[in-house]
Amino acid sequence: MNRPNIDRIKSLMCYLFYISICMTSCKKDIDQQTPDDSFSILPREEAQTWFEKYTANNDGASRNMADDNLTRKPLNIDWGRYTSAATNELSYGLIALEGKLKSHGYAIGYRKLLITKKEGDLHAYILEILPDALYLQRKGSATRKDFYGRIFFYDTNYHLIKGYIYINGQVSGEIKPLESDRKESKAKNQSIGIALTPVQEICSWNEDNYVNADGEVVVFASRQCTYSVISDGLSDAGGPSGSGGDYAGGGGGSGGSSDSAPPVADLPGENNSRIDPKAYMSCFGSLPDIGSKMTITVYVQEPAPGLPFNVGTNSVGHTAIGLTKTYNGQSITQVIGFYPDATGKAKMHAPSKILDNSGLSYNVSISYPIIASEFSKIVNFVSNPPDTYDLTQYNCTSFVYNACLAGGIKLPDPNGNMGLGMTGMMPSALGNSIRSVGNAGNANVNGGTVGKNHGPCN
Repeated sequence: MNRPNIDRIKSLMCYLFYISICMTSCKKDIDQQTPDDSFSILPREEAQTWFEKYTANNDGASRNMADDNLTRKPLNIDWGRYTSAATNELSYGLIALEGKLKSHGYAIGYRKLLITKKEGDLHAYILEILPDALYLQRKGSATRKDFYGRIFFYDTNYHLIKGYIYINGQVSGEIKPLESDRKESKAKNQSIGIALTPVQEICSWNEDNYVNADGEVVVFASRQCTYSVISDGLSDAGGPSGSGGDYAGGGGGSGGSSDSAPPVADLPGENNSRIDPKAYMSCFGSLPDIGSKMTITVYVQEPAPGLPFNVGTNSVGHTAIGLTKTYNGQSITQVIGFYPDATGKAKMHAPSKILDNSGLSYNVSISYPIIASEFSKIVNFVSNPPDTYDLTQYNCTSFVYNACLAGGIKLPDPNGNMGLGMTGMMPSALGNSIRSVGNAGNANVNGGTVGKNHGPCN
């Protein structure tokens, strides 16, 4: 190898060595940089020191709030329960607090102390977390990742600041106080002895309420804004870092577990006799198709008014299907219903069973005359019901709707709102739709009681 080539190789090696040294030095400088405070975990000692100083400075204001005569219960903070996390926006710490939130008579909510730090500034909030009852019943425990429900942000004097509505872990609506109604709220407090805090969601809204951890009725209005992009500031696309970032999850003594979920509603007729649907349907073969009159009747027992779906006694209702075949004065009627073969919370999703719905009281019904070939298709559907019952995905109304559809009958719309972000077939929605049809569509809106069934045949 000639001398010029050797010199060029040496020069190249020296250059590469220099670049390597520079890159190592830069990496070392970067590694030694102090991370931004807003991205680091908030230590318990810092949070506790700040909070105790903050509450001491604000204690007088807390006792002398001009618009609140109520004596507040102490928070009784157990700093040993402190957890922390950080996002791309801020760092925060959480402590589960004692206290229960009630909705429609059931203690399903809980609360936490939240301390945030952003750009060196610390703030404290009391979070009141109210999971959607149906979500809690089905899931068994609440987590931020798939949370359905509402979270209310209060200051340490228990003034509502803001709130968010969540559907499947995503913020879908925002809640805020109605400042213009605070005078009216105060007057109501004086007349009935409880604090009523009106809340307005920034989209259009519907009124609802819950009982907070201090026993006050909080009246608020909300509507999901699925078209909005809203951030609560406590989570980002990558999720919070640290082990304590689940601010929507269980805590506060009673909330966020299957034990705090409201009991699953009793279903009308669920204690009736279990039947073999094939044995019931085979009876229709004893009458000839030619010359027979066949009718399908759908019966709806509507749930008690004013209750959320599956929260409270008779908060679901029931839909049953009746098949009648008449020939020369001889008539066979069988009215049956689709149910879960389970008890308690297991009824949410369970193997199915068919029950005799004789004696079922109903609010509305609708009847359809049908030809023999279509009647036979419905008989076959009922004889071979789906194996699985699911309260929201395939319930009694779903079964009846699909049985009728098999025979070419399309019932009035049975779909309604089951909870936050969830719609499905339900007795209340079908009942309302049948009422809208009225007597002109072979509907009975006066209600009644189902008669005795023919029973099984060999």
